[in-house]
Amino acid sequence: LSSSDLLTEAATPLHLAAIAAVALGSSLNLWLSAPDDYVKIGAPYLPGTPTYSPASTESFYAARPFLVAKRILKLATLTSAFNTGILFDWLVLGKLFKDEEYTALKNAEPERAKVALKLAEQLGPTFIKLGQALSIREDIIPSAYALELRSLQDAVPPFDSATAYDVLRKELGVTDLNEVFSELSAEPVASASIGQVYKGKLRSNGKTVAVKIQRPGILSEIALDLHVLRILTPVQTTLQNAANGVKTSQEDIDTAVALVDEWGRGFVAETDYRLEALNTVTFEKAMRERGLDAVCAPTVVEEYTRDKVLLTEWVDGTRLDSSQSPDVPRLCGVAINAYLTSKLPFSTIVAFMRILQGLYQKFAKTFLLTQFYPSFAFFFSVLLDTGVLHCDPHPGNLLRTNDGRLCILDWGMTLSVPNDLQYALLEFIAHINTQDFEALPQDFINLGFSPPDVSLERLQNSGITEGLAFAFRQLSQGGGPKKIQERVKAEFQERYGSDLSDEELRLAARADMMEQME
Repeated sequence: LSSSDLLTEAATPLHLAAIAAVALGSSLNLWLSAPDDYVKIGAPYLPGTPTYSPASTESFYAARPFLVAKRILKLATLTSAFNTGILFDWLVLGKLFKDEEYTALKNAEPERAKVALKLAEQLGPTFIKLGQALSIREDIIPSAYALELRSLQDAVPPFDSATAYDVLRKELGVTDLNEVFSELSAEPVASASIGQVYKGKLRSNGKTVAVKIQRPGILSEIALDLHVLRILTPVQTTLQNAANGVKTSQEDIDTAVALVDEWGRGFVAETDYRLEALNTVTFEKAMRERGLDAVCAPTVVEEYTRDKVLLTEWVDGTRLDSSQSPDVPRLCGVAINAYLTSKLPFSTIVAFMRILQGLYQKFAKTFLLTQFYPSFAFFFSVLLDTGVLHCDPHPGNLLRTNDGRLCILDWGMTLSVPNDLQYALLEFIAHINTQDFEALPQDFINLGFSPPDVSLERLQNSGITEGLAFAFRQLSQGGGPKKIQERVKAEFQERYGSDLSDEELRLAARADMMEQME
């Protein structure tokens, strides 16, 4: 053999390996990009509030390991560049280069937020829903991300209208939609994570209606993502704790998984359109009984409501956050009345108050939280006997009607609070509103936030009141985490010295707090 023949013979295995790698990569890419037939796959449980079951999920997907593996690989592939960029900016340019301000990470936020929006749309309904929830939580994510994710509130990519019409015909039991509608829009007027809305006119009475049609296979798709999130949550919790220098305990993991389950229950309930119709009717009735004529929900057309189709009378109006009407501040107060009339958890009212704070600041030079509370006696009298809480209060679900009322849309995700917590919640909110921070330790005991063996005196002596007062004062001034951080730093500089570095300020504040607590 010549030297060239020897080289060719030696290179052959490498060529074959390269060809095999390319073929494997192409096959893997085709496998990951191939759409799954979620309608055919089915779900481990039915739509509804009590149906979500992690045990049923484990059994269901244990028989479908390749489906789970494919979804995990797809999530990893789509998010790899995004996650790597954040990790590099945080670890290399921040930690290793000792940039305490994480300048590169913060400078990249506007562009990275646009990528996050596209990722949410690519990853599907579960992550769109998560993006919607985070879009009103500037206390959790940077403002740039929240701003971009707000487009998910009422502008989710729609599914094919021909498919939607097939679902509509099947649910209504007709072969021709002209039997029910004299008019029906060719394209959706709004699209959300669970379904999309068409505008139509009923043939029977000529009323204009909103026709909400559920995405085919949506429950199956949600169930798979929730199962994957339960698998990945322990890993995410461990990495997050490691980044913060905290050792991960089993309790940390159990709590994080429990949060996924709690969110999952609400999301699964949202796929039950009959439940959404009932919630809408119940809220509307409660508002009428209490004389709150300024707030309403769409009137349900019960004759045509099905498992995957919901018809309501059409409501003409403008999103509350984009309306130029001078009565928006008044409607913000109306919204608070309506939400506090329901049974509400603190996390939801905080998120909702942030929305209304932003709206109010848009139309007024100053913002006083107390202006939203004309009479706390009213709240005490009505909070005790209603059971429907709207848990998805983003601006896309708040409409100013043409006749000047507030219409609250999308009653698929709701929650109730046990009776024994309702007075405690009201008192807690009232004390925050009036800045009576000295009363908060007793509120924490009433709400069960403190361990049962901790007395009121011990809680008061712990120094918790001053810390909470400081935190709530900062939050009440508005703005996202960046603005709050700037105010906190300025206050610390005034208190401990303007010539101290960020690390020295942090240590001084910690020492001061520990001294007071001791």
